[in-house]
Amino acid sequence: MRPKLTIAIPTYNRSEKLRRTLMLVIQYSQNRNIEILVSDNASTDHTKEVVEAIQKEHTKIQYFRNEENLGFDGNFLNCFERATGEYVWLLSDDDYLLPGAIDSVLEGCKCSPICMHLNSSGIKNENPLIVGNARFKECGLIEYVDKNEFLEKIGIYCTFVSSLVFNLDYVRNVDHKEKYYETNILQSHILLEIMKNDGVYIVNTFNCLAAQGNDVVHYDVLKTWVKNYSELLLTTAVNCGFDNHRMSELLRVGLSTTVYGFVIRFRQTCTDEEKWDRDCIWPYLEKYPELIIRYRKVINCPKSQLRRIERWENMRRRLRIGNGSR
Repeated sequence: MRPKLTIAIPTYNRSEKLRRTLMLVIQYSQNRNIEILVSDNASTDHTKEVVEAIQKEHTKIQYFRNEENLGFDGNFLNCFERATGEYVWLLSDDDYLLPGAIDSVLEGCKCSPICMHLNSSGIKNENPLIVGNARFKECGLIEYVDKNEFLEKIGIYCTFVSSLVFNLDYVRNVDHKEKYYETNILQSHILLEIMKNDGVYIVNTFNCLAAQGNDVVHYDVLKTWVKNYSELLLTTAVNCGFDNHRMSELLRVGLSTTVYGFVIRFRQTCTDEEKWDRDCIWPYLEKYPELIIRYRKVINCPKSQLRRIERWENMRRRLRIGNGSR
């Protein structure tokens, strides 16, 4: 019988975190019609040994090891291709699965959604585990038939891997998924692609996850969270039938809050900051002049953009003076 749900864990060089996550999945999935698989992105630590030791006691776990590191996107795609369940849940190897989460996801799957977004909280303390407030008030399953309203509800968390559950048959029908390689958010593009289909989209407000924050990142934060996130909403979303104006406003909010926070935070913890492509972000900020001013404070701005900023600041100053004189 086909599993109702595949919990697919992409992993790379975090064997002890994977062990903890995998044991929680096993604990909470007993006697459920669930497939568990691990996609190892050519780890160089003890990941293989950890999984094989667990498999001796839990033989239903599927373990796949890539011959070479495929990057975030390649490993996510590998999870989609290896999964066999009706639904697939991508679960990060460092996030904590909370009690009752799997049952709440299975309950949501009964509604036959195109996709489902899961509520989550942050971690205040790991040992013992103390979680913060959930992002959404817990009030059960919220069903949407308007894809724009669904995406506006979850906002930038459409990029949060562990919060996404996909109808696998619709994923299979997405052509040329590899075109989203090197965006670092392939899963989000796939989410929007399957929402071309009319149906039900669910926000599951049960607090399913305690999310582990990244202390250090090894990718270009600016390219991923300004350029690639902008193209997700302004190109992929619009091509998939989302409203252009609503996506533009959703992007403005994301860039001014969460994304800006990424820039501030991770420029302190990313050892590869000198490799960030600073020039690539400005064309995406042009339509939001107030954001150009804001990002200018933390990121070196090209001279061509500085001139535009100065013109915009002068115009804003004249308008402010004119409004004050009336």
